[in-house]
Amino acid sequence: MDLKNIFVSTLRILNAFNTCQDAYNVTKAMRQRGIDADLLITNKESNVFSIPLWEDGEINGKIFGDPLNPNCSILEHLKLPEWIKIVNLNTKLGPLRYLDFLKELCTIFKNYDVIFAHVPASMYSMLLRCSYIPYDAGLIRYLPFSKNYLPPYKKRFYHNIKYQLLKKSYEKAKIILFTNPDTLRIFNEAKLRVQFVPFAIPHDKYAPKPKKGLFKNYDIVFFMPSRHHWVEKGNYKAIYAYKKFVTKHKNSLFLMVAWGNDLVRTKELINKLNIPSKNIKFVDPMPKRKLIDMFNESDVVLDQFTLGSWGTTTPEAMSCCKPVIMYYNKEVVKECFRSLPPILNAYTIDEIYEKMELCVDPQVRQKYGVQGREWVKKNHNPSLVVDIHIKAAKELLREN
Repeated sequence: MDLKNIFVSTLRILNAFNTCQDAYNVTKAMRQRGIDADLLITNKESNVFSIPLWEDGEINGKIFGDPLNPNCSILEHLKLPEWIKIVNLNTKLGPLRYLDFLKELCTIFKNYDVIFAHVPASMYSMLLRCSYIPYDAGLIRYLPFSKNYLPPYKKRFYHNIKYQLLKKSYEKAKIILFTNPDTLRIFNEAKLRVQFVPFAIPHDKYAPKPKKGLFKNYDIVFFMPSRHHWVEKGNYKAIYAYKKFVTKHKNSLFLMVAWGNDLVRTKELINKLNIPSKNIKFVDPMPKRKLIDMFNESDVVLDQFTLGSWGTTTPEAMSCCKPVIMYYNKEVVKECFRSLPPILNAYTIDEIYEKMELCVDPQVRQKYGVQGREWVKKNHNPSLVVDIHIKAAKELLREN
């Protein structure tokens, strides 16, 4: 008798909330393995990037309105898979509405054996006394575990309480899954029990495709889809580096996505450096299928240059056979992955510029692109991610 398969087949899993599609991709991979897993989202997502249709739907992103304050009521009129559940969150009705929200969550949560709690579900799971495993994709940088934690985006009284509750939910957790190697030091200092899990990247979807020739009049196209948040992404470094590059390579293009708290600062810097408008283009936030097209239309992808590890942009681009320039901390990445990634590692402005120059050579781009895709297929494989989740669930239930 295969006790392992019996355990998995009888387990009911909820991936609660969907920050940047992490939970959606994991849930989908679990169901492809025959696991009874559901995804929970709210009817009031804080940005469009958390709506499942953004990942897999053939949609025009503009139907949701402002991508940073989307009209999620449209979800009621769209056909979603039966395994995607929606919980009602309407904060406009006042603080007492949260009591109804918690009651609704409690009704949902009690139907599952384990809740993988994406932000901010660990807080609710703790309050409702559920069996939960926090899934951390960088939140701990903002929690007051150390003196050097990053300040929250909003400094209202409510948010201070929220971050304290999230911190407490991490302290009470039996195990935490974390995706960002640079945060391992914070977890260790806080003496929290953790297990590294890579982002799930479906390489059959994120794959190389022939160019359509959108930018055929340019010699080389750089694409930086990262949000404009300088303290995390270091966008300004890439812009200073490109200023040096475009002085020599006047028929190049630098593409960026127009979103993030520091977008205005980015545009002001571009104007200050007098980078010609023909060499800089901003595109609107786009659903993932269009993002895949944009990866394939570009020659080189730039990501982030401050924290020392990556989110989903880097492995998604690598899976599309694109060379990536970004900064990663070799020491912490080596602790989490089987091998170091074939990434053009750069931290300073000069290093970024040097890697840009290196990528002028098509053979260099081809080499890093091919090696990068193979690395992602091994290290960000959704099946591997599911295995780690199941192992953590077994440990949690055994201890409970």
